[in-house]
Amino acid sequence: MAQSPISSAQTQILLCPEDHRPEGSITFSKVTEPDGQIRYLIGLPASEPLPPLCQLVETVPVATTHIVAANMFSGSTIPPSSSTILLEGDRDKRGVFVPNCVEPAEEISPQQSTDLEIESFDEAGGNCIKRSARRTGNVPPRSGWVWQPSFWQATPVDSELEKLSAWGIKSVYIFIPMEEHRVIIEAEKLSQFISNASRKGIRVYAVDGDPTAIMPKYHEIYVRRTQTYVEYNNSISEDARLAGIQYDIEPYSLPGFWLNPEIYYANHVQLLQKLKASATDLKIEAAVPTSYLMNPHAKGLTFLNEIRGLIDTLVVMDYRTDQGKIIAQA
Repeated sequence: MAQSPISSAQTQILLCPEDHRPEGSITFSKVTEPDGQIRYLIGLPASEPLPPLCQLVETVPVATTHIVAANMFSGSTIPPSSSTILLEGDRDKRGVFVPNCVEPAEEISPQQSTDLEIESFDEAGGNCIKRSARRTGNVPPRSGWVWQPSFWQATPVDSELEKLSAWGIKSVYIFIPMEEHRVIIEAEKLSQFISNASRKGIRVYAVDGDPTAIMPKYHEIYVRRTQTYVEYNNSISEDARLAGIQYDIEPYSLPGFWLNPEIYYANHVQLLQKLKASATDLKIEAAVPTSYLMNPHAKGLTFLNEIRGLIDTLVVMDYRTDQGKIIAQA
């Protein structure tokens, strides 16, 4: 069997207490254990020893620098299969993961889809040296998600918007912080960002939500946040208005969801009913995973049918880069 070109580079994905994260490690996310204990999901080269009080989640055959993000649905009581790791790179014809190429053979416009072919490898470093690309035609407009408010609060914002345009992004979803869920922080910068984005043909949506949002005791918080978005739109010129709100709630990450998903779905439907009533003419989107249809025991199809009249758009979290796989999963 041919050896993987990246077999020499490996990374340990670890769960560690905050004060036991070793020097040289990369922190990906914070994980709250069922007992309330906080630990961190980190990356560490496999050549380094396992730090004290750290738990190995899994080992991946790539260098730490080629891991874009990592997260877990819950704490260390969840098996490693519940971890999510996002890698930066491509797969060759054998299906082997290869980090991004150092020198593309041709500059490819992000406005167009491409069929990439890995041509050669740096066997020692695990990097591809060269790749060729064949343009296969235009792709639908892209969307982007930015959870850091500093992205749109930056002054000036033109350079950030230029990046979005260069990547072919026509809709951007941003997180908007509020004081007590009633007052938008940096509202003037928000309106300026949306106005500038509008001039470049980019629609701006608020992205909001948390797994705990479906709990009835938290419904009023998200109703109030929705009302704040509406009040902002009503107070501003049309070119600076939000195009809508996307609720990314993901209740399946809560401990206990899979024991009785119907209860969680029912709470989710009730929340969306309240948000729909509060949003008036502001468009509402809901983000859902592909597993809602793929897992027959999750009752996801029933949930999707129940929310059809409560949302304007359904966003499927279909994390694939291959067009054929995206369509198949969707």
